[in-house]
Amino acid sequence: MTDPMQSTEWPSWPLTEKLVQLAAYHCDVLHVQEEPIGSNRGPWVDKYLEAAGAEPGEPWCAAFVTYLLKECGYPYIPTGPAAVISWSRWAEGSGRIVAVPGRGDLFFLLHADGEGHTGIVIENVGDSIRTIEGNSNTDGSREGYEVVRHERPLAGLRFIRL
Repeated sequence: MTDPMQSTEWPSWPLTEKLVQLAAYHCDVLHVQEEPIGSNRGPWVDKYLEAAGAEPGEPWCAAFVTYLLKECGYPYIPTGPAAVISWSRWAEGSGRIVAVPGRGDLFFLLHADGEGHTGIVIENVGDSIRTIEGNSNTDGSREGYEVVRHERPLAGLRFIRL
């Protein structure tokens, strides 16, 4: 897989496909990881955080989503810190929460303390979704160290349709 933004078809792809393909590129080709692991830092992680207006070393799942959407030309990025709570409030306030996720939607889970996790839905497989997420790892942690693919049960998740 090459950089999807270099494809001659890129301008004509729908936003959702741009988002999925760019996330897959960062996961499967670039193999983005923190450097050093556990630091919330690294060349790509720092780019995500900067694009989202977050400080170096902050958790970066929402910054990953923000960076990709900006690269895809999406104009409606929530204001405020690059945090799951910001995406949640923005989605609820703009009527973008959906019950059934589809390819290119965002998922999020939000805890009572305001902490949470977000990523991109690649596929809805009935009782679960396949995702690509930043700041996670193979055990599904929201404080991981890489861009990774997961399969997550639908229970407890909410979905944003862009």
